[in-house]
Amino acid sequence: MPKFPVPKSAKRVVALLYPNLCLFEFSCVAEVFGLDRPELGHIYDFATVAIDDRTVKTQFGGTLQPSITLDEITGKDTLVIPGWCALHEKVNATLIAFLIKFNTSGGRIVTICSGAYPVACSGLLDGRALSTHWRYAAFFEEHFPAISICADKLYVDCGDVITSAGSAAGLDVCLHVVRKDYGSKIANIVARRLVIPPQREGNQAQFIDMPITVKKSNVIAPLLDYLSKNIHLTHTIAEMAQTTNMSERSFIRKFKSATGLPPKAWIIGQRMSLALQLLEENDLNIEAVAEKLGFESTTAFRHHFREKFKTTPSSFREKFQLRSP
Repeated sequence: MPKFPVPKSAKRVVALLYPNLCLFEFSCVAEVFGLDRPELGHIYDFATVAIDDRTVKTQFGGTLQPSITLDEITGKDTLVIPGWCALHEKVNATLIAFLIKFNTSGGRIVTICSGAYPVACSGLLDGRALSTHWRYAAFFEEHFPAISICADKLYVDCGDVITSAGSAAGLDVCLHVVRKDYGSKIANIVARRLVIPPQREGNQAQFIDMPITVKKSNVIAPLLDYLSKNIHLTHTIAEMAQTTNMSERSFIRKFKSATGLPPKAWIIGQRMSLALQLLEENDLNIEAVAEKLGFESTTAFRHHFREKFKTTPSSFREKFQLRSP
């Protein structure tokens, strides 16, 4: 039996199959949305579709048969494009027309790596932002001047269109979708089964000098442990630098090298992750949550929460707070 209350009807995620399908990106989508987990129950219906409804050849000589047709997709679905076959080739007119119709009808589009290409060609991202693999950034900037290319972000969420960086960032964006649909508690369970961090921020750098999990031998590691346990306290750059016996300039550089974020941004990110847990799992009022997180005022907490999650703490709690079935 599921340990957490979930909607009676599962949400449907459809992966687009295309010639020479990128198998790693596709597998990320299938792993997150295609497997039922006993502790959660059936929260997603997973399907595949092809442009012409025919079997497609994948990388390395395999084939995949789509499970539904384009006509069966509705505006309630989420369509994921896991990579793309060729950035320099014209996109099938049928697919372009479908993407526009699907998005206009309310459908959500998610892309991984070069999968942003057909969406960019459709014009749906004109005047908006896009994330893709850093190696494709120059190509997108040259061919799509109406789009703001964010080569330094893991993913960019525009609401109805979510784009992500290369390969492994596909897992990050898929977990982001789970979190938007069902909350951080359920997303964390999925992440735990995948043995990956439950949340890497969309604005985190695509590539950093060290892995996200900082080795114990790193000079920053003890400080991170301390900060995590005392996230409610005020931590100045000067104090943190002194703790690590560095100049402030060297400390900021080393910290970002180790975590991918500047110190203050990292602390805010940790507080926001804890905020989701507090809002989901207890009935503390918003003022008490802000105080527990170490914010000087409720106004500051609301500001950072809205800036990060595009909603208010109260609205988030109303949607995602865990209640007994």
